[in-house]
Amino acid sequence: MAERPGVRMVPFRQLAHWLGAQDPAVLRKPQSLGPGEAPADGWETFLDAPRAVPVPAAS
Repeated sequence: MAERPGVRMVPFRQLAHWLGAQDPAVLRKPQSLGPGEAPADGWETFLDAPRAVPVPAAS
């Protein structure tokens, strides 16, 4: 299912933990895009962040 490089399948709980660790301003910015729309200059430039917080290990 996750056949693209860099795509990682995670349980919903891990996704929820990861989202909770992000800066709320960073999470609001993608809301300016339409569904399925990618930013023209790429995600790192759009979010102005070199890396996201890593996904915590499953417990």
